[in-house]
Parts: sequence; C-alpha cells; structure tokens
Amino acid sequence: MDMAPTSCNCCGNEFSDFGVLVWRRECRDGQVGTGDLASLPRAKSKGPSRAPLGSCLSSQQLGIRYSFHDPPIYDRPMKRIATSLPGLLLLEPRVFGDDRGFFLESYNQRAFADLGIPDPFVQDNHSYSEKNVVRGLHYQIRQSQGKLVRAITGEILDVMLDLRRSSPTFGQWEAIKLSGENKHMLWIPRGFAHGFRVVSETAHVLYKTTDFYAPEHERTVAWNDRSLNIDWQLDGEPVISAKDQRGVSFEQAEKFE
Repeated sequence: MDMAPTSCNCCGNEFSDFGVLVWRRECRDGQVGTGDLASLPRAKSKGPSRAPLGSCLSSQQLGIRYSFHDPPIYDRPMKRIATSLPGLLLLEPRVFGDDRGFFLESYNQRAFADLGIPDPFVQDNHSYSEKNVVRGLHYQIRQSQGKLVRAITGEILDVMLDLRRSSPTFGQWEAIKLSGENKHMLWIPRGFAHGFRVVSETAHVLYKTTDFYAPEHERTVAWNDRSLNIDWQLDGEPVISAKDQRGVSFEQAEKFE
C-alpha cells in the first residue's frame, strides 16, 4: 500500500485523506499555481538551512497560501502485467491504506483506455462459492464477452483457456490466483473460456462483462478435459454443477476465429 505524510511537518494540520499530496498556491499578486509535493517551493533563508518541504513555515515566509488535496483518482496509475496469453492482462490497482482501512479504484474508463482496454461494460455479476467449487469453463460463442474479474473476499484460482484459432497460444491455458488480499484483477478479452476454483473456505467474486448474458449462446468446455490437463490445485473433492458436468471436450468445443 502507498503511504505518505498526511500532515504538515511543523503544525500537524492534515493535508490529505490518503497521503497523496498536491498543492495549489495563491500568491499575494493573485497568481495561482499547482503542482505535486515534490515541486513545492522551499523558503529562501540567509543561512544554509531551509524550511521543511511541505511545511506551513515555508508558505508563511514566501507570503503564499497553499492548500493540499488528493489528485484526481484517474491520475493514479494501475499496474498492467502481461501474461503468457496475448491480450490477457493481470491488473494491480494502486491501494491507499491507513489505520482506517484502504481505498482503491477498481474501474475508471479513462485509466482503462490508457491500458489498452477501451471496451465498455454493460453488466456486473457477483458470485459466492465455497471451498473447492469449480465453475467453468464458460464462454459465449455469440455476443462474446470480455470480462474484468476480481475476488473481493477469499481466494480463487482463475483459469483462462484461449479459444482463438488465430492466436499463437490457441488451446493453451493459464491459472492465476486472485484474492481479497492481493486485490488483483484480470482482464479477459473476447475469445477465452473462463472458470475458477475456490481455494479459501468461501469467496465472493465480482466480474464486469462487455456484453449481456445470453444463455442460448453459452458454451462450456469440460473443466477436467484430459487433453487440456488443467491443474486446478485441488485439495479435496471438487464441487461441480450439473450443467458444468455436461461440458464438452476442447476438441468438440466451438471456437473463435
């Protein structure tokens, strides 16, 4: 978590809820300027020492009034981590924590567009599952969906299978752990089948989709297809729905071009 000073060096007045400091100055002549904490001017003095950066003393000596506040949330970067499957991205949001808890931004349209994810989302889903529940591998052959997946409590092993014939990793899968603790997210573009296994005692999973659920177009690849040999890291008997038990093999599954 990012932590930074939240109060003035000399008087203790609070600058910011989350410790990311920016300033806005109003000079005596009416001029206004802005910047971040690193660019805050220091007071000039006759001796070698100067007022501490970010202190009220420097503001008083300069005859300038400074105010401090958090920068716009969308200016805070989200780390993008490439995976072994083209287009599949692991996202690490910036988390701002203090003794009250934490704050993070899970979605921002401008920030995601900057990451190369301009797709609009139209539906939010929330699933609750218990330990060793396996869901998947699901996809929609028409009205295909991109998904933004995260676990807000508990831990899951998230599995993605590349069904794009044109992809250099066609038929390959990747498994990544998502949890309420690591707060990571996965961007799964269209053309993948998706599923997960619950590692913890329980887990709540949220995911956004770029198209609406269309049961008539939903398809399921068998979670235990021997040709895929997916390692679900099971430590007990898997709990599978009747629908998922009817999943077809990778060879039989409809694919994307």
